[in-house]
Amino acid sequence: MITLPALYHLTSTKPKPWQRFSGSLTGHTYPPWHQRAIMVKPVGRSNAKKSYEAVIRQLLQKPNAHVAVLFLRSDDARELIAAAARLNTSFIWVASDGWGAQESIVKGNEITAEGAITLELAANPIPEFNRYFLSLDPVKNHRNPWFRDFWEQRFQCSLGVGGLGFGGTPLPPCDKNLSMDQRYFEPESKIMFVVNAVYAMARALHNMQRSLCLNTTKLCDSMKALDGRRLYRDYILNVSFTGK
Repeated sequence: MITLPALYHLTSTKPKPWQRFSGSLTGHTYPPWHQRAIMVKPVGRSNAKKSYEAVIRQLLQKPNAHVAVLFLRSDDARELIAAAARLNTSFIWVASDGWGAQESIVKGNEITAEGAITLELAANPIPEFNRYFLSLDPVKNHRNPWFRDFWEQRFQCSLGVGGLGFGGTPLPPCDKNLSMDQRYFEPESKIMFVVNAVYAMARALHNMQRSLCLNTTKLCDSMKALDGRRLYRDYILNVSFTGK
């Protein structure tokens, strides 16, 4: 079964479900969108070319829609642009950071993607994380059960008996002197956001505990039945700290 991405026609003044959901959390209301556009977001996974071409054909059924807003993973965006090229059509593409600044998405279909507006979140490297990651050892790193798999895949060697590589070929034993260095390490650009998200959640829970659990530094009954909406609205949205 092929599941196609969902299409949202943004000419309606009727509030969308995600708008009502956001408003219920924050207490804010959102004005209706009147752009003549189609918003595309993924529902399910598929590699079949005909599924992406079906999406483009559905877009073409909206003659007043000239803009396609994409909330897609990079490979879905690539396939959608390729499908538009095969059907000899295009839109003004507005894409999230799933597309960002990745040139591979438009490679070979540059004319179809010409004029696209994409978002790329500004991110800074975190030297402390880089030093930590480069110091990890697969034998001593017991906190991460997937690190051994990463190590074997990255160096194409086996830390145990019977490790298999691509195509089912046996892997040679890993050299005990192997170590991560800059040649094998390219940090994910969005690590900064993960770090900041952890800080935000930790500080929000800390502030919530101080507010609800008076005269104790431990978890009290008021927090055991945690109200997620209240945590988000009253604490996470009000967190303030100097991020990475």
